[in-house]
Amino acid sequence: MLLLEPGTGEALEIPANFQSFHRRQLVENAEAAVALSFYKSWLASGGQVPAYDQCIGYKRPLYLGGVDEVTNLEVGDFDVYWTISAQLLSRTRGLPVGTKINNVSIGD
Repeated sequence: MLLLEPGTGEALEIPANFQSFHRRQLVENAEAAVALSFYKSWLASGGQVPAYDQCIGYKRPLYLGGVDEVTNLEVGDFDVYWTISAQLLSRTRGLPVGTKINNVSIGD
């Protein structure tokens, strides 16, 4: 099983299948599996629980210099977040650290 992380641009291999991930990993390893304490910090700071078609994502992805802090999170449309994140990642992958990005066109 792979866990895709659009904020960092990484795909993490989970040593489980779909069923054992939900029955075991989420119960026994919630922190490693879904960053439970980060989610709880989000809620404690006034963040909302996302609806089924929403996600909590980075305002500025980590691979574009964003910080891994609750203040850099927002609730957004799931499909829009993933689509934009995938396009940004594909267009910036391999650029040297510190490269300035002046214009980004999404959707072409």
